This record gives sequence, C-alpha cells and structure tokens, in this order.
Amino acid sequence: MMLQRAQQCRTHLQAYCSNWRLEKGSAGMDDNNSYNLQEDILLPEEWEGVGEVINVLIPLLHYTKLAEQQDVGLQDWVPIVDKLISHFYEASQRFKSMADESLMYEWLHICCKKAWEKLNDYYQLADKSPVYYTAMVMDAKPKVQVV
Repeated sequence: MMLQRAQQCRTHLQAYCSNWRLEKGSAGMDDNNSYNLQEDILLPEEWEGVGEVINVLIPLLHYTKLAEQQDVGLQDWVPIVDKLISHFYEASQRFKSMADESLMYEWLHICCKKAWEKLNDYYQLADKSPVYYTAMVMDAKPKVQVV
C-alpha cells in the first residue's frame, strides 16, 4: 500500500527531491556529512519497477486480508497458498524471460522465485500434516473463493 501511495504521489515526490536544498549551517549537519535528496530521484525505469512490484504484491495483500476474516479457517489455507504459489511461480517465469532487458527484471525474478520457494516450503510442511485436508473434508463448503 505504501508503494501504491508513492506511485500516486510520484510527481510530488520527484519535485520534492528535485527542489531539495540543504541550508548551510543546518542543525546537526555539516558540509561533509550532508545528504543530497536529489540523488533519490527515481528514473522512469525505476518507477516501472515500482509498478511491477505493486502488481506482484496485490494478490498477496488480497489473500492476506481474506485470511484475516473471522469465518476463514484451516479449510481455506491450502487453496489460498496454492493460488499464491501459482502466482509467484508465473511472475518469476515472466520476469526470468525479461531478465536480459534490465537488472530490475533479474532482481524481480529472484524475489518472486524466493517467495515461490518459501510458499512451497510451507505447502510441503502442510502436506505432511493431515489437519489441513481433514478441515477441508469436514467443511466441504469453502468460504474463500480463490480466483
């Protein structure tokens, strides 16, 4: 959500960084240790990366909010994780195919691959315990619609 807000305020953030002027003699700052906020201006490719990160994380936010609902239980955990595993695997493969275009896509590929691996680890642990599948059988009417 923070990245979505930053993207909405992109013009203002860029202008703020562009117009940054450190006053000489500012409290706590000396000329040797001053920070130049102009160095934080994002390039168009970097803003593109922000958009890609937002798109990758939207399903994670959606299913996290869904899992927080009071009527969602263990029976819904496997379908949610299964959907997220698929999402991160597909995103990883998409970014892998674009990795030659820029380092940003290589970085996004690695991040999505790591997310996929971690979710897969959790899924494998659940597979060793019958409790999740028992919950699914006992409550045959899932409360979560996985789309």
